[in-house]
Amino acid sequence: MSSIWVVLNNGIPDATLFGSTRGEGTPIIIDTATGKGYFIDANGVVTLFGGTSGATVKTVLIGSVPYDSQNHQQVIADSDITPASNVIASWGAANDLDENTPEFDDVTFIAYPGIAGFLVIRLSCASSFDRLGGQYRLNYLIG
Repeated sequence: MSSIWVVLNNGIPDATLFGSTRGEGTPIIIDTATGKGYFIDANGVVTLFGGTSGATVKTVLIGSVPYDSQNHQQVIADSDITPASNVIASWGAANDLDENTPEFDDVTFIAYPGIAGFLVIRLSCASSFDRLGGQYRLNYLIG
């Protein structure tokens, strides 16, 4: 399954920045100077959304995911979320040795807007032998 990851870059990205060397799929690149998001398709680099007030990147800690679970859903209160929000989630920078360290590599997560003011994040693992467990720090981008 292809995944999405977010790269922060100062300026409009060059097409070479979209080459994944970590096997994580195609990135979304955010220009930190303007807040614009970009992706690449067969026609080249495409503006996803944004502008100075068009996108916001935030970080959330999903704590205490039970170790015996294969699926976990958490609702995050965020006043910037509306039902029409476009949301993209990616791994966040871990501040602690216990964060973002699942016992396997196949963790997927989906973020989508709930009712106004709330974000729903779902974590899951594909294999029936794997378990989520632990703490996850995620970045999510609202556009």
